[in-house]
Amino acid sequence: MKGNPIPLVRSGYVRSLRFVNALIIAATVDARARRRALLVVDTAPIIYVLEENPQFAPRFEPVFKAHQAGTLPFAVTTVTIAQALTGPMTREDRALVREYRHLLESWRVIPLDAEIAEEAAFLRVEYGFKLPDAVQAASARMIDAYALVTNDRGFSRLATLRVICSALTEPRGPSGVRTATPAAPKPASCPARKSPSRRAGSARNRRGTRARLGSAPAGPGDRAASRP
Repeated sequence: MKGNPIPLVRSGYVRSLRFVNALIIAATVDARARRRALLVVDTAPIIYVLEENPQFAPRFEPVFKAHQAGTLPFAVTTVTIAQALTGPMTREDRALVREYRHLLESWRVIPLDAEIAEEAAFLRVEYGFKLPDAVQAASARMIDAYALVTNDRGFSRLATLRVICSALTEPRGPSGVRTATPAAPKPASCPARKSPSRRAGSARNRRGTRARLGSAPAGPGDRAASRP
């Protein structure tokens, strides 16, 4: 593949499933594209998928399925690990804590170092982010991640960060396959973030989902590692 193997878009919200499909295809056929397609995943999408939230989990399906297939590498911050483990710890479910931690640590873990902390402080002052969101955005910027996967439209204030949000998915076609709308739709705002449901889906289904996510082939960025 000649030239830049990653689809070029300006920074800001990515809403088109056509773009996400192009990203997945590029990362599938080109190892260099796959290395550059590192995605930092915010807390809410992870909980939606693990808990099989009926409203929001399907909206992140294309990205998580591509990761499961070993196409798109994932990274998470230590803030995401802390937030994701809070629910199971509140319920005193030690087995679930171990499962969540094992899954999250199988991805690239971005440590909160002084450099990222300084960038987060700048984002708080400049854009008014709350500290957890500032850390997520700063981490994605400092490791030069390709995009941040989130359900929080507040990140749209940061024009230099490419974001994939739940508005990227579109209705299923007649065959049941998600397709891009032929006519270019008007830009839609990413929905306001809602607290992930801790009760969505049965325990058995959630365990199956975690097992599937944890069985993805290890990609170049899918190993717990310090930020280069």
